[in-house]
Amino acid sequence: LVCGKSDIMGSITCSITTRHRVQHCSLIFLTIIIYFLLLAADGFAIPSKLSQCTREAPLFSLLNSKTETLHLCLIASSLVILPGETATFFSREIKLAEECVDDHQGIFAMGTLAPEELSGDSNDLLKVSSLCRIKQFEYTDDGILLTVRSIGRVQLESLERTYPFMKVHCSLMTEDHGDLAKGNLVADNIEIFMRKLTRSEEKLEIDTRGEDEFTLLKRYKKAYGQALESDITKYELRTVELLTAISWAVFTALDDPEFQNYRLRALDWDNLYERLKLAQYALREKELRLCGVCMKLENVTPEDNWYDN
Repeated sequence: LVCGKSDIMGSITCSITTRHRVQHCSLIFLTIIIYFLLLAADGFAIPSKLSQCTREAPLFSLLNSKTETLHLCLIASSLVILPGETATFFSREIKLAEECVDDHQGIFAMGTLAPEELSGDSNDLLKVSSLCRIKQFEYTDDGILLTVRSIGRVQLESLERTYPFMKVHCSLMTEDHGDLAKGNLVADNIEIFMRKLTRSEEKLEIDTRGEDEFTLLKRYKKAYGQALESDITKYELRTVELLTAISWAVFTALDDPEFQNYRLRALDWDNLYERLKLAQYALREKELRLCGVCMKLENVTPEDNWYDN
């Protein structure tokens, strides 16, 4: 009888153990299927380091006016992004992107060579760079696609190394506010310009691309919200924060290649009031260009040159 009970209990134990193993294997198999389905839905992006990028980086040293060592990525001046802007880049330097994620939570400096119009020498490195964060990346067959957003500016202090990747000592950019009362007046003029230019473009059917959301005013408002949201700089006054967002939004809305030098000047300047005035000058030039288009459409020959006034 004892032997019989032992056989029966052994059979039951074996049956239960086998059933548990089957369930465990089924859960593992189901988990693997779900994982690959998620990868397929996400374009086969690798989510492990992506989750590290999307969290807020502390940036303690930069925010406390201390020097930080970051990777410096040099790109063409026409591709530089301003605070609040987001762009997607392709790179073959996979190791560089992974180092930015592992060592600095996706933070890096985006630098460029200053054009001859600004420095007199096209080989000079612009001393101010966009401070960028990798928001998302996706591996491809021959490189990596990076989605990055500019969250501020840094002043390049010194070069630490050039191999295998450039690393620089930098500090968070600080600037003078200038006359805030006059700055508010310029900001009011900027909004007036935006509405006026948008009406002119709609009348001429220029750059609306068939949809209302692409008008100059809509681009400006969207850029203003993004600049306000993404800027990590600590401002003592709310007015300064709002005026700073306005100054960047203008150059983001003016995405024509003709205004590229305005964008680089804005990136390099360290005075808020002067940058607001620069934005107003850019809008004035936009207005003159539209006047030139109007005169061409109406076959009007001007007696003087609009661009020299």
